[in-house]
Amino acid sequence: MSAAPDLVTVLIGSNDIIKRDLRARLPEHFRAMLSALPAGALVATVPRTRGVQAEVNRIVGEAADAGAVVSVPLHFAAGARAPDHFHPDDAGYAAIAADFTAAILARR
Repeated sequence: MSAAPDLVTVLIGSNDIIKRDLRARLPEHFRAMLSALPAGALVATVPRTRGVQAEVNRIVGEAADAGAVVSVPLHFAAGARAPDHFHPDDAGYAAIAADFTAAILARR
């Protein structure tokens, strides 16, 4: 039995950017993941304009331009970090939810 999902959201964290051996393969792996997603999947991009994250954002942008996915640019509030200074805090997660909510509502 095969079922097509009504909604697919993708938010991948930054852990793959920290580890050098994973970082080198991230663009290739991201392209493979995007090609496996159903059309219209919502894929988050993060506000980084350099390095491998900028390349991943560009890859998502190209897929969005081709109509394969919908890019969801995330907007983090300054200081919206958990005590580990890496993950979002409650305000950061609320901002992520608001960005995805806006993208979902724009699909209607």
